[in-house]
Amino acid sequence: MAEPTVTAREAEAHEALVLSLEALLSELRPLAARHPLAEVPAPLIALSEDLLYEARPFTPRARREALPAAAPQFGGLVVQLGQALAALDGFEVRRSFWSPEHAAFVWRLGRDGTRPIARLRPRLAKAADADRAATDKMRAKLRRHIEARIEEAYERGLAEGRTGTERSG
Repeated sequence: MAEPTVTAREAEAHEALVLSLEALLSELRPLAARHPLAEVPAPLIALSEDLLYEARPFTPRARREALPAAAPQFGGLVVQLGQALAALDGFEVRRSFWSPEHAAFVWRLGRDGTRPIARLRPRLAKAADADRAATDKMRAKLRRHIEARIEEAYERGLAEGRTGTERSG
C-alpha cells in the first residue's frame, strides 16, 4: 500500500489551520480552567465553528460531522478544539516524514516530491552553515579589533613608563 500524500494546497491549509487552532486554544485554556461552565460568547462560537468546519477534511471520514456545532461552554469548547487539533496532528503524522536531506520534517507531496513543513520553521543545513560562517567571520574580526586595542594600550603604557609621564584622562 502506498504512503498517503498531500497536495501543496492541503499542506498550506493544514499549517494555517494548526496555527489558528493553537492560538485560540492558548487563549481559551486558562479561561476554561477557571470557568469551565461559563457560556461562550456568540462571536467566539462562530469562530470556533468555522475552525471546526475547516478541520473536517483533515479528520478521518468515520469521525466527520456534517456541520460541527461548537460547545456552548468553555470546558467543552476547549475539548472540541483539542480534538480537532489532535486530528490535524494525526493527518500530519500520516503524510510527513523526517528528511535527512532537508534536516527537517517534510510533507509527502506524491509526484511533486517533498516540501518542508513551514510551521515547524525548518532551518536547512546549508542556511545554518552560512550563518555559522558569517558568525565566525564576525567573531574573528572582533577578536582582531580587541587584540589591537590591547596591544595599543600596552605600547602606550610602556612608552609612558619609559618617559615617566602619566596619561591624563
